[in-house]
Parts: sequence; structure tokens; C-alpha cells
Amino acid sequence: GVRDIRASRYLYRNYQGAISGLPRAMQNSVAELRQQLASHGLQATGAPVAIYFKTNIKLRTTVCHIGIPVDLDADVGPLPVRELAAHRAYVVRLQGSRAALEIAWYLAMQRMVAEKIQPDQRLPPFESYILNEAGAGENDAVTELHIPVL
Repeated sequence: GVRDIRASRYLYRNYQGAISGLPRAMQNSVAELRQQLASHGLQATGAPVAIYFKTNIKLRTTVCHIGIPVDLDADVGPLPVRELAAHRAYVVRLQGSRAALEIAWYLAMQRMVAEKIQPDQRLPPFESYILNEAGAGENDAVTELHIPVL
């Protein structure tokens, strides 16, 4: 359903490439970002995210930020950080294998059409990896899809 999303700030790495390469890039980038935060005496304030700026389903490529949230007022020094404005988003929760993410995105968009909910093209959609960053079984994963709406 539609939720209010608070403003957030995230430390990030750029990713541009095959959608199939994103899980490995996510794992490596999140570990690296956490290490950098720790070296500054900071911790992540939420679950890792993938913020999508451009996706080409036919070519199976994407351009996104892989990030971890930090406090809005945290001093991260020279580390790359971006802000995501407060907004309303249609949120869908996927529990289970992340191999089903593409289907979850498709169904979310279809549901928005059926409910006559308009996406806000000015803001990027994103995934939040709530559970199962590492260690637990694949079917224990919980991922939230956030699609900004008008």
C-alpha cells in the first residue's frame, strides 16, 4: 500500500551493468560501505538499499546506487553520500527468494494501474533489503519495493 517515507541519507557506491551482476555487487558494496562507516566510528541506521535511476529490461541492465542509510546529521567526511527526499511511495513486501524480484516489480506496477495510483517519475524507485543480508536461508529474505507516487 501507499506509505509516507521519511527523508533519508545514504552512503553509496554506483553500479552500472547487468541486472544479474547486482546481487554480487550488492554484497561486496555493502560490506565495503559498512567497513568505511566503521572507520569513521559510525553505523548504518537502516537496511541496505538499491536506488534505481535507469533500468532497461530488454537489455537486462541497470544504473543504480547501492547504499546504506546513515543519520541525517552524521559527519561522514569525504565519503560519498546522497539524500532521498521525504515522499509517498507504494510499498510492496516480498518474502522469499530475491530471484522473484522481477516478478514482484511487475506485479506491483500492475497493481498500481488497477488501483489507479500514479507513479512519481521525479523520484527513483528503490528496494530495501530488510532481512537476510547474509547467513539465513534464501526463503527467509524480506525485500521491500518502494515506488514513489503522486
